[in-house]
Amino acid sequence: MFLSCTTSKKGKAYQIFYKAPTDKRILIAHLGYVMIRAMIVGSFLATFHNLCQYYQVGFYDTYRDIVGRPLFVIYGLIVFSVLFFLYRVLRKEYSAALKT
Repeated sequence: MFLSCTTSKKGKAYQIFYKAPTDKRILIAHLGYVMIRAMIVGSFLATFHNLCQYYQVGFYDTYRDIVGRPLFVIYGLIVFSVLFFLYRVLRKEYSAALKT
């Protein structure tokens, strides 16, 4: 289990919010779940960016004029997708831990 809500030892307040899994394969599996989905999102964003540049789409040229470097926006969306999928995994794990 990732999350634990009980601790009775002094100086272990961080365990109220987070407890590392005893089986490290679970952590690797969750990170694999998150990273695969983030790479898929990043691939779609990069493909969309490259297609818009290749075909010189008008609204994308306007967007590039406003933003300057759309690569930073793409990197930001990739980081956001990592955080989003990590949140989803941790929320599912937390709700499963509460049921047991």
